[in-house]
Amino acid sequence: MERETPMQPTRWEILQLLKKQGRATVDELSKALNMTLMGVRLHLVVLDRDGYVQRSTVREKPGRPALVYSLTPSAEDIFPKRYDLLAETLLDALRMDGDQMRSRAVLTAAAHRMAEPLARNLDGVPLARRVEATGDALNDIGAFASWEEVEGGYLIHQYNCLFYRVALHNREVCSLDHAFLKEVLGVDAIQRECLLDGASRCSFFVPQ
Repeated sequence: MERETPMQPTRWEILQLLKKQGRATVDELSKALNMTLMGVRLHLVVLDRDGYVQRSTVREKPGRPALVYSLTPSAEDIFPKRYDLLAETLLDALRMDGDQMRSRAVLTAAAHRMAEPLARNLDGVPLARRVEATGDALNDIGAFASWEEVEGGYLIHQYNCLFYRVALHNREVCSLDHAFLKEVLGVDAIQRECLLDGASRCSFFVPQ
């Protein structure tokens, strides 16, 4: 599967070469890319600045040590990952015996584990503060969340579904959100909008 990346094409080629080879010198990259040494160095400076490559010296033969480049641990995140495929496969395996409740129980347990540290810190805290802290926590993990006070309670909005690709084929994944919110807020949140239904956000009503 081709990766869609906004990165400059030559830098992306360099990263792919380093991913396949493990490490390379400027001269090796220059020959592989059919570029000048200076051109390769300029791209490496940017990749080094952005935290994707690192330099080290290696002495493999008599003479001056060679300067080699390799990927940093941070660079791993920019290569294709199919966590959605793993999740779908695991959920399918849980459903193989026809027990739908089994996969739901696993998802609920996962939500409990995710929510437990936050719920513990908010023990005894008023609901308004819990809602605010929940919105902050969701933002921290990339949900693009907001919240507002409305008649009878609060609305928590999520504009980015963290499990969208999985939820498209396994809608029970949405139970993660419900279980997470219940664990942290101490009340059942009622879903009013859902991205899977074509809405622009997932919205949950939290009654006071």
